[in-house]
Amino acid sequence: MGQILLLLAFGLGSIILYITMKAIVERHFYEVEKSRYGCGEAIKYPHKEPIFGLDLLFKSIKEHEDGVYLQEIQRQYALYGKTHEIRLPGKRMIRTMDSKNIQTVLGLNSKDYGLQPPREGFAMPLFGHGINTTDGEYWQYSRSLVKPTFSRAEICNFESMEFHFKRLQELLPTDGATVDLHPLFSRLF
Repeated sequence: MGQILLLLAFGLGSIILYITMKAIVERHFYEVEKSRYGCGEAIKYPHKEPIFGLDLLFKSIKEHEDGVYLQEIQRQYALYGKTHEIRLPGKRMIRTMDSKNIQTVLGLNSKDYGLQPPREGFAMPLFGHGINTTDGEYWQYSRSLVKPTFSRAEICNFESMEFHFKRLQELLPTDGATVDLHPLFSRLF
């Protein structure tokens, strides 16, 4: 019995040590990259459960079910700013709607960014392989196709984007019928 307790204590201690060391290394890497790019500290979403971010995950699932997810995201941007930090399952994620940050991620420094595997899996059925769903070489190739769109001149050209978005809206049924968005998003992007 004593050996089992000792083994359990050793196992638990090892897990705690691993999680602690991983958090320290990730924090150090984050600080180095933040300094390298001259970034400030992002405002943090006030999680009730800040280690894994499960509170926000379950809240987001409920908002999707209730059809209010996009309104909640808009509210969060209004409260926490155009760029803020969240945790979703145990990972730090930076959420942004700032055009300069989006330009940097999708255009100027696309080789430095990627998607986490969970997002890749969740978005694949809707968007297929492309800019919103892939990682690695295919991700970089997809970004290179849209890179011209994120030039300084194009970012200011909202009329062009609005024109194409309105064309997409015209293709959507207004009677509540089910529609396959995958081919429509493929045409839009």
